[in-house]
Amino acid sequence: MAKAIMCFVLLSIVACRSQPQPEPQQQTQQMVQERDIAVASSPSATEVAREENAITLTQFAFLKFVRQKPMPIYPPELLSSGLKGKVVADVVADTTGHIKSVHSVEASHASFASAVEVAVMDWVIKPVGTRKSPDPNFVRTTLAFYFEVHDGLGQVRQLD
Repeated sequence: MAKAIMCFVLLSIVACRSQPQPEPQQQTQQMVQERDIAVASSPSATEVAREENAITLTQFAFLKFVRQKPMPIYPPELLSSGLKGKVVADVVADTTGHIKSVHSVEASHASFASAVEVAVMDWVIKPVGTRKSPDPNFVRTTLAFYFEVHDGLGQVRQLD
């Protein structure tokens, strides 16, 4: 009996090791595809804002209300390539100052889009009201981010 169990265990180990493991690049591509599916199935910032009483601000006006603004981080896996890129994202914030959604509408690379979406979700803005709409439910804007590599260091900038 013990010999049969030992044989089963050894066969199981051999079977597990013989299974082809995905390459790291394949794993990264699969993760990007899963993220893209999740983003595509979620409503965009524009769609959310249309459903509610929202005001739209230019990037310049919106940035005046930002209290905390952690910038996106250049994706480490792209540093060696020196890839430059751009991301344009729709952003919706509620009037209490919390970002409700970030949706990349244009991105030169999926990793850049992910970096922007993660960072901007942590932004905090001042409460917003205007003469036209003193109590809007949401504030909407479109932001642009530029990704570059200089002297081996990834940099992300935004035009204010």
